[in-house]
Amino acid sequence: LSLSPTAASGFLRALPKPTPGFLERLGRIRDQVRESWAEAALLEAHLLVTDWTEGYPDSVAVRGVFSIGDGTVTAIENAPGEDVSISISNTPWMGSQVMQWPIAMELDIAESRLQEAGFGSTYRTLTLRQPVYPGMVEPYWIFGTRSGFVFVGSKSKSVKQSN
Repeated sequence: LSLSPTAASGFLRALPKPTPGFLERLGRIRDQVRESWAEAALLEAHLLVTDWTEGYPDSVAVRGVFSIGDGTVTAIENAPGEDVSISISNTPWMGSQVMQWPIAMELDIAESRLQEAGFGSTYRTLTLRQPVYPGMVEPYWIFGTRSGFVFVGSKSKSVKQSN
C-alpha cells in the first residue's frame, strides 16, 4: 500500500499497489533463476490459470522454463511477490527456442490484438514461447481460446489461429 493525501480532508488514504504484470513477474522469476545459473536462457513461460478467464488474472501462478547447459530449470511464482520455487531436471526442454529478453510486447497488448482479431477476450491457457517450427520467427503469446489456439506475434503483432 502507498499513502496519498486526499485533497478535501488532508487525511492520508491507503492506495493499493498496482499488481505486477505478467512480464514483470516473469522478469523477477528470471532474475532469481539467474542468481544461481547466470547462463539460464528463457524457453517458455506460462500463466497457470485453472478455468476460463477474461484478461490477466493477477492472483494465479506464473511459471518460467529455462535452459541451463544440458538441463532445465522450472521456476514458479504462485502469487505476486511470493517466493519463487525452483526445480531442476537433467534433461533438455524440447520444442522451444531461446527467447531474447526483454520480450517486445506486453500481455495486455497481446490480449487487445486477440480481441481485435475477433477471438474475444476469454482464454483458458496462456503460453509465451518461440516454437521450433518453420515460419515461427519470433516469440508468440499463445492463447488457448474456445476457438482453438491463437498465436499473437510479440514483434509483428500478427494474429494466427492453429488447431
